[in-house]
Amino acid sequence: MGDFGKFVRVALAEHRIRQYALVREAQIAQSRLSKIANGHVQPTPEEKARILDAIERLKAWRMQNPYA
Repeated sequence: MGDFGKFVRVALAEHRIRQYALVREAQIAQSRLSKIANGHVQPTPEEKARILDAIERLKAWRMQNPYA
């Protein structure tokens, strides 16, 4: 299983981020993100950058809105 996929799964759980929010924020297909998160495919460098940026933005939003 890919380390990046594990990172994505942990980040989603740890920061209570919904997968659909990450899909929307990273502008990536839900099926593609699912395959990446489960380690079935490796993301392209562009996908990886978009996912990481989206996670950071969603983490920041979650910190500002802890009860949302």
